[in-house]
Amino acid sequence: MKRRLFIALNLADDIKDDVESVLKGIPLPRQFGLRPVARENWHITVLFLGDQEEEDIPRIEAAMSAAVLKRNAPPPHGKLRDLTYGPVGARPRAIWVNASRDASDGIGYLKRLIEAELAKEEIGWEEKDRERFEGHVTLARFNQTPLRSLPHLQKPLNFEFSTPTLDLVSSELRRGGPRYSTVAKIAF
Repeated sequence: MKRRLFIALNLADDIKDDVESVLKGIPLPRQFGLRPVARENWHITVLFLGDQEEEDIPRIEAAMSAAVLKRNAPPPHGKLRDLTYGPVGARPRAIWVNASRDASDGIGYLKRLIEAELAKEEIGWEEKDRERFEGHVTLARFNQTPLRSLPHLQKPLNFEFSTPTLDLVSSELRRGGPRYSTVAKIAF
């Protein structure tokens, strides 16, 4: 049996509280089919694995553990710097909180270590062509819309975050939005 999986850094409740307080003061573009992401699903995706065989989960966990050991550093931390539309470009389809450049670079390094360990385990994943990792938290999705049609949203933030675990998460797609469940947690 296959499961749709991704590797993520989950946010602490106090950071989610901070982000939620900012969201309350912003008029969101509901006319574009806005679909808020449930607060419990807010996370930074490190690597989307796509559909994986259930029997491969122990090897994925082993690769995650090996990457964390090789990283040999404190838990990932940094700042959430701004609220904006994403992905960057002429036709965004989400509202994001972006991680700072330093945080994204650190998470990007962890991502590369995980990819190397997954390759050793002969586990494939869905490759995204990104020159540089851009850490972000998706807060809402909407129909792809020309940027010029959307209300101004750029909102600076300065929230410090840290996460004690690297999580393997299962995503079950449902009509009302995905349902996430944590499969494994690897401590830093």
